Amino acid sequence: MEFLAGMSSLSTKRRRIRSDIEKYMTQIDEESETCIGENETYDCQESVDSIEIYLAAHTSTHFVTSEIQDDCSSNLSDHTICEPELFSSSPTCDSNNDFFADNIEQLPISSDSEAMSSEDEYEAPSHLQNMLAGWAAQYIISEVALGSLLKILRKWFVNLPKDPRTLKQKNKQVVIPVKQLAGGCYCHIGLEKSICNQLSHDGVVEGGSRTVCLQINIDGLPLYKSSSAQFWPILGLIQNYSDFGTKTKSDPFVIGIYHGNSKPSDVNEYLSDFVKEARDLQMNGFLYCGFLHHFKISSVVCDMPARSWVKCVTGHTGYGGCDKCTQRGTFFKCVTFPDCNAPLRTDKSFIEMTDKKHHRGKSPFVELSLGMVSTFPIDYMHLVCLGVMRKLVSLWLAGPLKTRIGRYDVATINERLICLKKYIPVEFQRKPRPLSEYERWKATEFRMLLLYTGYAVLCEVLPKEVYHNYLLFSVAVHILVNPCLCTQYNEFSHKLLVLFVEHFGQLYGSDRISYNVHGLVHLSTEAKQFGVLDNVAAFPFENFLGKLKKLLRKPNFPLQQVVSYLQLPKFQYNSPSSGGVKRLHTEGPITSDISIVEQYRELHLDTFCIKLSHADCHVQLRNGDIVVVKNIITRENGYVEILYKKFNVAEDIFTYPMASSDIGVFRLATVGGRMHHCSVSSIVRKYVVLPFKDVFVGVPLIHTWRM
Repeated sequence: MEFLAGMSSLSTKRRRIRSDIEKYMTQIDEESETCIGENETYDCQESVDSIEIYLAAHTSTHFVTSEIQDDCSSNLSDHTICEPELFSSSPTCDSNNDFFADNIEQLPISSDSEAMSSEDEYEAPSHLQNMLAGWAAQYIISEVALGSLLKILRKWFVNLPKDPRTLKQKNKQVVIPVKQLAGGCYCHIGLEKSICNQLSHDGVVEGGSRTVCLQINIDGLPLYKSSSAQFWPILGLIQNYSDFGTKTKSDPFVIGIYHGNSKPSDVNEYLSDFVKEARDLQMNGFLYCGFLHHFKISSVVCDMPARSWVKCVTGHTGYGGCDKCTQRGTFFKCVTFPDCNAPLRTDKSFIEMTDKKHHRGKSPFVELSLGMVSTFPIDYMHLVCLGVMRKLVSLWLAGPLKTRIGRYDVATINERLICLKKYIPVEFQRKPRPLSEYERWKATEFRMLLLYTGYAVLCEVLPKEVYHNYLLFSVAVHILVNPCLCTQYNEFSHKLLVLFVEHFGQLYGSDRISYNVHGLVHLSTEAKQFGVLDNVAAFPFENFLGKLKKLLRKPNFPLQQVVSYLQLPKFQYNSPSSGGVKRLHTEGPITSDISIVEQYRELHLDTFCIKLSHADCHVQLRNGDIVVVKNIITRENGYVEILYKKFNVAEDIFTYPMASSDIGVFRLATVGGRMHHCSVSSIVRKYVVLPFKDVFVGVPLIHTWRM
């Protein structure tokens, strides 16, 4: 065991030896320069022999660095460059044992100490420089790291620039169109320019649609903890991206950015450039690849503070704060909205400003002929996840005594959440954290508790009435984010949400029915118009804002830094398809009645991944069976199949407010002993299977539906 503990990997030894050799050669070069200055000769072969002795003393596998070869080659009479043999005790000039030719496609190495002959230089093609620059821009590679990479690549590609600024062409003076407005500075990158760049990023030339449906997002982004500096970017996202011949989803892009110590003082001034260009595109369209494309804004997704600001209406803390209905708020410690059946606002009534107390001015979006009520949907990320679900957790921990759970129950929930980490599929970016740390939770963690883990960790811990109130909320949202249930059960989900709000007031007090809780009664209407709630959620925009913040390298001129980066060409590379089978193995299980060519551990489909580990091996078939995938095989005809065992017991885990099986949630038990097989096309969706006592809770992974 001591011998094994003292062993290190070959790559680790190689890196250490190479580092020592570089130091050794630096010392030799210094001594050589001194000797040359004193008219003394330098024996290269003696140095090589010394290094070979060092290598023999440290490892049984000998490598000779390119620097040694190049230094020695200058003193060889025939000027031939010797290549090392992979498993030899000394350097050799045998071309049949060329280590580098077998591993780096025969790219000759240039030396810093002496230039190579012109016939041995390998010039990097111009498109390689463009790809490197685009790769660095897309993945936000720092200039220090990029410079280090260029230093390595220049050993083979001698004409690559040394300085990363030259590679990015940042050494030229770039004019950033920044102007002062609304108490800060603003740069308008351009709406048409950004759309064309986004379409060209995936090589979109033409498609069945000639109308670009754009989703707009406006929100604030604080830059530093020690100052009030902030960005207010205008972001766009092409919603009908698949209509242009691509299977990928569009990424958000920047249309304009404002920088200041607070939000813009004048919303009309802030949006003037955007509104002017958007109005022109609505009237005239734009040309892309020789085709005329039309343009329309399908939705404006913002959280409530930003939405009320750009619409120039009363905020959510005001008496007329609901922008979906005409209800007047009631003050109970704060402004509340207990009425669930107030008359709805319309686009016409908004334009006519019939409710004078609701309006604070004229919104610049009015000039774009948008539905000022219908085009501004409620963002369920902020309302549901960071709003109501967060409030429920806080009330369970520190709310009224009749609904508060004790320390022992909190510890039980925390223990259950931590135990679920190894059962969470790879599609989730975050693993469960203790409930006591909810103040640091992100929106996706509240969504996980609401739609997935809550059934396993909250059952029999929360008081019965509190748990039933949670089920009303969870089932209703489950319906509205499910593409198969959203239309069919839309009206039922509305009734559940109204009942939840009324029941919420009875449990926790009417003074806690703030705008977030009241806004739930309008969610089903948004789902009718836009489809599942994720179609108008701010999740992709919030992710993009985090990436935007990472572009800042120093506190000086933050706007110029970001805009300069955004003007760089992005990396365009058609990567191989991520679908198909991966990770070959021979461990089984297999059956004797079918001919198997190969076995694999992973299967990547268009919307999800199947693995043989417990967290990722559960799927539902078209016949309704929920199964455990035991192996992934390929047949002689090239088809991919799965070997599986199915759960013999799949029952309702709750019946209030509806049978759990109606939304695909089951109590699973007793895996059968017989092995079955079926084609991959029989898989409908992936399941999250979580332990609960001596059984399992199966919840469909909502965003992996396959039609």
